Amino acid sequence: MTKAPSVRAWLAKATREAHERLHVHPTIGRLTEPDLTHAEYRYVLSGFHAVFSELEAQRAEAAQWPEFAIAKHCAALARDLMPDADAKPAQLNGIQTPAAQLGALYAVHGAQFGGAIIKRNLCRALPHLPHRYFSMPNRPGRWRKLIAEIELVGMDAFSKRQLSLGACQVFKALDLACSHDVTSAPIAVAN
Repeated sequence: MTKAPSVRAWLAKATREAHERLHVHPTIGRLTEPDLTHAEYRYVLSGFHAVFSELEAQRAEAAQWPEFAIAKHCAALARDLMPDADAKPAQLNGIQTPAAQLGALYAVHGAQFGGAIIKRNLCRALPHLPHRYFSMPNRPGRWRKLIAEIELVGMDAFSKRQLSLGACQVFKALDLACSHDVTSAPIAVAN
């Protein structure tokens, strides 16, 4: 008898295409490029802030998953952006069930693993700009706890689909929030 794959393995496979699309995204994908521009960086920061702030507001309103709150992520992004930066609305739909919220939080916390690679490039390409969000440390204990919750929550087909829906909604919202023309109106970035 073969053992069924873990829910995390299933979730990673189910969301792989949406996740990998962000690696080649015309703006997000530039975060690892040595010629990353100030305009591209500030636009990504603004997009991430919009999506993460909306997700955190939804999570807090539902009073779900306080141990996986992303308020610190939002605060780091806000500090990297000037207080007078234009606020962008985020289109984050379908995050209505606890399982979908957990899937969305999986996408956000999982992104921290790529943050170290991005930070190295930011320090070379844009050393004069703040990198608080991308400098946030990974918290292995929190990640293990999140994965353990995913394994518990994703025991049935409906919950698995909700986990995937939540993660994919975050990936889609980031895609939309970071799609733009970098020559458009500037967004201020803190020094």
